[in-house]
Amino acid sequence: MNLTKAKILLDKINRLYKSMSLDAENVATIEKDLMRDYVKQLYDAFIQEEAEIAIPVRPKRVTPKPTYTPPPVYSSPAPVVRKKIETATPPPPPPVVEEITASVVPPPPPPRVETPPPRIVVTPPPPPPVIESAPIPVAIPKPKKVTPTTVVDPEHADLFQVSNDARELSEKLGQSRIMDLNNAMGLNERIFTVNELFGADNSLYRNVIRDLNGLKSFEEAKAYLSTNIAEKFNWTHKSKRNKAKNFIKLVKRRYL
Repeated sequence: MNLTKAKILLDKINRLYKSMSLDAENVATIEKDLMRDYVKQLYDAFIQEEAEIAIPVRPKRVTPKPTYTPPPVYSSPAPVVRKKIETATPPPPPPVVEEITASVVPPPPPPRVETPPPRIVVTPPPPPPVIESAPIPVAIPKPKKVTPTTVVDPEHADLFQVSNDARELSEKLGQSRIMDLNNAMGLNERIFTVNELFGADNSLYRNVIRDLNGLKSFEEAKAYLSTNIAEKFNWTHKSKRNKAKNFIKLVKRRYL
């Protein structure tokens, strides 16, 4: 038995096995055939040695076998380059443009104007003529007449205390005699006197002025005003007192 030859065959088998194990899924056919040949040579080497020892046989004519030259063994198989096939991504489809069809809405018909029926206007008959009657005269109460025995109310005594002392010329001229009380006051002063002292009664004012023009003394005038006017229109009130005194001074000048 040639152990040296067996060792060489085992080394070749191991190197070829390592080369095949690097890519076990893609083992070439030539590598498979070469491995079978190495194993067969190793097997034949062991079988031939045993046959020579155990059974003496006559020499056979040995037919020389053809010499097989194995291909060169590489320490590592050539790397298998796998090309990555890139799948071209198709371009995205163009956007679908939806055509918007604008529907033309016809304008609404004009509103129907209904002509109202003619309005019948009934003219009412004219009202009967109004017969204006003559106004009924309002009776104006006459002032009470005074007598020599008529006295002034004590509450009105202060109103009729008129001083005769005149220091300045204007005051002396203001104490001259008045012949007619109707002409003693201007229009504005007379309106103010009627509103304040006679209750805005112009007719009463004229009657009082007429009666005062007919009296003969200031004493009669005081009794007349105290009885008929001062009490009725509250001349003693603080809002009327000064105006009442000025009016009484004017009346006193009638009897100078």
